Amino acid sequence: MPFYSPSWVPKLPLDPPSSISIEKFMWDENYERHPLGYSKSPFTCGISGKEYGALEVKERIDFLARALSNELGFEPNQGTEWDKVIGVFSFNTVHFLHEDWKIVC
Repeated sequence: MPFYSPSWVPKLPLDPPSSISIEKFMWDENYERHPLGYSKSPFTCGISGKEYGALEVKERIDFLARALSNELGFEPNQGTEWDKVIGVFSFNTVHFLHEDWKIVC
């Protein structure tokens, strides 16, 4: 389903590619993303002050996705999306988005 932004939203500086995954678009610097090594920390815990930089977030998502895939026996490009459904019950912390991303990506 194509998404069309409202008329009051300015045009993007690039045409988002439709041939790659969202994960690749978000983390690949070839698609006009600010370099990960120079990006500010996207997540900071308001209570402890713990921060995760963009490179660390990317690495944590990859490691957690691999662990889930290994533990649950998920294979890439095998089975359907319906064979790989996961429910998450978690506290709302700085770690929560990493958990969501590892499942989606």
